[in-house]
Amino acid sequence: MILVIGFGLAALFALMAARPLSTWRVTQGWTYKHPGANQPSETALGLNSLVWAIAAVICVGGALVLHDAQGDARDCDHAKEVFAARDDSARRARLEAKFGMELNRRTETYAKDIVVDVYEVTKGKHLVGRAASSSSREPRLRCTN
Repeated sequence: MILVIGFGLAALFALMAARPLSTWRVTQGWTYKHPGANQPSETALGLNSLVWAIAAVICVGGALVLHDAQGDARDCDHAKEVFAARDDSARRARLEAKFGMELNRRTETYAKDIVVDVYEVTKGKHLVGRAASSSSREPRLRCTN
C-alpha cells in the first residue's frame, strides 16, 4: 500500500515538474483577473520544476525505504513464530517451509563450564534473529533489524 501511495504522489509531482506553467495556472493563476500579465518568470518556473522533480524522487525513495522496513518487521514476526515452535518438530518444519526460514541450534561452552544453547533464525544467508539460553534462563528471540 505504501508503494502505491508513494509512486502515485511521485507521478503527480513529476507531472507538475513537467508542466510548471499549467501548475501555476491551476494553483495560483486563477486568483488574478489577468493571469497572463502576472505569469512568473522562466527562472521561477524552472526552479519550480526542479523542486517538484526533487519531491518526486523523495517520494519514490521514501516509499521504497518504508516498504523494505515493513518487510523486515514481517520477517521478525515470522522468525518469532518459527522460534516459538522450536520444540515441536512437525510444526517447526511447516513454519520453516511456509516462511522460508531455518532455525539452527548449536551448543557453546564458555569458561567455568557454562553451557549455552544458541538459536539462530535465518532466511537464506540473512540472520533474522538470535537467542541464547543457559540452564538458568529461557531464551527470547531478539530480531537483528
